[in-house]
Amino acid sequence: MNAARSLLFVVGCLVANPTARAAELIPNAAASSTFQRERLAEKQLLFSFQGKGSSLAWDAGVVKRAYENIAAVRDNRVIVSGNSSGSILAAYFSCFGFSKTSVDYAAYRLQHANIDAIRGNENGAKKAGNLLLNQPTEISPNNLKEYIGFALGVNDCRSARDIAEIVRRSRVAPRYPLMIVAANGEVLDNRAGGNALSSKDLKEFDPTNFSVSWKPDVFEFYRSRPAQFAKENPNLRLGGDAYIGKACTCFVDQSMYNLLSRIPAAERLWDLRLVKTPADLALAIQASTAEPSYFPPVPEMDYSKLLTGDVLGQAGNTRRRSYAGGFIISLVAQDARRMLPELRVLGTGVARVPLPGRELVKSWYLIDLQQTANLSAWWSDLEVSIPRDVQQAIVDRSFSSQQEFEAGYRRAGECFAADRGVPQYVCPPRFDYPAQAAIVPSGSRVMAVSNPARPAALQTLRGLGLLLNEAGE
Repeated sequence: MNAARSLLFVVGCLVANPTARAAELIPNAAASSTFQRERLAEKQLLFSFQGKGSSLAWDAGVVKRAYENIAAVRDNRVIVSGNSSGSILAAYFSCFGFSKTSVDYAAYRLQHANIDAIRGNENGAKKAGNLLLNQPTEISPNNLKEYIGFALGVNDCRSARDIAEIVRRSRVAPRYPLMIVAANGEVLDNRAGGNALSSKDLKEFDPTNFSVSWKPDVFEFYRSRPAQFAKENPNLRLGGDAYIGKACTCFVDQSMYNLLSRIPAAERLWDLRLVKTPADLALAIQASTAEPSYFPPVPEMDYSKLLTGDVLGQAGNTRRRSYAGGFIISLVAQDARRMLPELRVLGTGVARVPLPGRELVKSWYLIDLQQTANLSAWWSDLEVSIPRDVQQAIVDRSFSSQQEFEAGYRRAGECFAADRGVPQYVCPPRFDYPAQAAIVPSGSRVMAVSNPARPAALQTLRGLGLLLNEAGE
């Protein structure tokens, strides 16, 4: 019961030239490089939408207050990112930008969305019963139809038969820089099969760069028994060393793709997946919302847009790629901040996952949610923290969507007034300094690293400073 209840907070998508390298990935990238660098250098704020299951109305309240209080939001000097259900708002504002119309429309749609099916699946007692009986807890992705229709600008989404029809009706594309994170299911999968609560002990997760590898003795065992490896791991390939792959993929627009692909793969937190079309956006949302026990994993549909390491168009050491939710990173900021050191980072708030939920997710997917949350929270300058009583109301689902919206709006105002909202627990990441290829505006005191042996750490947990002082409608 406790494990299932805690999963409420876990919520927050071959190839033309398989040897293509990152510098050669996208046609005409060089022609637009200068424009994109200038465009990104102008950004002042990274706005990260942190997943909270069906409680999206809280984030809508935070957005409305941010639009009123932060000039950079009103002027669209913003990069948007999201995980889990936060991917919906990230996709929407990437397509439509921030304006009074887009903000008010988001507030209306998210307060009036039909969330009955998703709320029903957040019933802890029902979920616990299914897990104990080894029965599936996932519901159909089509229950996201209304949210995906909202993000993709399809007003009459309830008349659509399925998500595919919404995609066909949509004409949107990312206009503003976008990042949406999702776990790489085959890389992380740690389940033993048979019993839904059982797990293996064959892999290890490296939190410094979010890579996953075979344990040394396991790798040596499998290397001498290739037939057994293939039988026991049909979705994986055994590489030349113990490395399996990155724990997650970041869905990005063209500008962020060109930017983040310049970080060495060994330092970058994720693989990159380019987002250009309505189908790409829908995949990104489904990939990030496919949380354990909520929705089934989502298969990759176009490997030609997937950058694994420094190679475009293949799935690395996996034979297929499916995405299993955005729980892995609760505030999507690290690589963007390393490439754009002047950015301030604003998060919409996240609740801590109780110990039973952490243990369950770790048994399935290797990740200790508290550890990765603390690592990503280090990059926050201000997070609209959720008061304990509101967290409990969200867990109990006792708030209406309107009450959630009002609570998010009110709490954001309190945090902005104090220019405070520092996460309670943080842990410095290994790569806490500017990347070698970082874009630094002229006159900045922040310099790209010139001595990799002794890099200076970036400043974080600063508040929003002058971004708030410039505000006021």
